[in-house]
Amino acid sequence: MKTIPGTSVAMPIVLINGTKIQGSVRDIWSVLTDAQSIVFYLIAGAVFGYLYPSDHLTGLEWWAIATCVLFAITVLIIALGSYLSLFVILSRRIDWLVAPVPVILLTSVVTMEMTCRPFAFWVWGAEWLSNSDLGRLIATNYLVFLSFEILFSAFVFPTTRRGKTLLAQARLNHLQSGDERLHIIPVEETVRPTIVPADGTTASAGKRSAAPATVTETSGRPGKESREQTTSARRTELVVGSESFRFEALRMIRAEEHYVRITTTTGVHLLRFRFSDAISQLPDEVGIQVHRSYWLSYDAIAGRRRLPDSRTLVTLWNGETVTVPRARRKQLEAALMALPAD
Repeated sequence: MKTIPGTSVAMPIVLINGTKIQGSVRDIWSVLTDAQSIVFYLIAGAVFGYLYPSDHLTGLEWWAIATCVLFAITVLIIALGSYLSLFVILSRRIDWLVAPVPVILLTSVVTMEMTCRPFAFWVWGAEWLSNSDLGRLIATNYLVFLSFEILFSAFVFPTTRRGKTLLAQARLNHLQSGDERLHIIPVEETVRPTIVPADGTTASAGKRSAAPATVTETSGRPGKESREQTTSARRTELVVGSESFRFEALRMIRAEEHYVRITTTTGVHLLRFRFSDAISQLPDEVGIQVHRSYWLSYDAIAGRRRLPDSRTLVTLWNGETVTVPRARRKQLEAALMALPAD
C-alpha cells in the first residue's frame, strides 16, 4: 500500500473526533469500502431503521421500509465519499483548504433527504409526504448520523487497512514537527556527493555500484549462513506484505514504531512491517544497516565524516544526515572501503 507521497493528491481532513489526517481520493474510498466499514454500515442501518419515526408508516410492508432505509444509507455513503473527494480535488488549487467532516456530513444528510423523498413517494405513496416534515427529518437524521460518525471515527476507522496507515502517518508527522527528528540532522551546508574515507582519499559516488562479493563468516554455524547467503543471492526484490521493491531502487529503510518507511527512487512508502524482517531479506552487496533503525543502500550515501565523539555522520543523497554509532562505525568504513572501483 502506497503512502501519501505517492501519485495521489492528499489534503488535510479533520475527522469528527478532532483527528487530523492527510488523505487522497483513493484513501477515502479505500476506507469507505473496507470490510470493517461495510459491517458498520449494516449495523448502523439496522439501528437507523429501528429509530426512524414510524408513526406515519403504519400499514406499509416491511420490505418497503427496508428498501427505503437501504436506499438512504447508500445515498449517504456515496454523498460522503463524493463530497470528500471534491474537497481533495479543490485542494489542488486552494492550498489552505481543509475538509471538515461534520460539515460534509450535514451536506450529505441534506442530499440524502432530498434524494430519498422522490424515492419514498414512489415506494410509500403520497400520504407519507403529507405526514413528514423535511426540516425535522434533516435535524433528526443529522444528530443520529453524527453519533454514528463519532463511533466510526473512534472505533471503526482505526481498524481499516488504510485507516491504520493514515493514523500512523499523522502520528509520525506530529512527532517530526517538533524538535526530535528521529535521528535525522538537517544539513547546514552544501554537500558534494563524495565518500571521504578515513585515510583522506576520495571515492566517486558514481562508482559505488555494489559491495564486495566475498563475505567473511563470523558465525559458528557456517552451513546455515551459507544457505542464507545462497537464498539472498537469488533474491532480487524486497517483499513487504503485498508490495515488492527491486534492490537497485532502494535508498533507505527506516523503522518507525510498528512501521517501516521505505524510500526508493520512485517515492516513499510507509508499510506495517517489522524492520528486522525487512532488512533480513537484503544481501550485503545491496547496502548496510548503520543504526538500529536505519538501513542504507550504498548509492544513498553521498559522504561521511568523523564526529568528535567517535561517531560518524553520514550524508545522504537527499542532503539529510544520519549519525552512525561507534559500534557500527568500523563495519561501515570497512564496507565503503571495499567497494569496487570501475
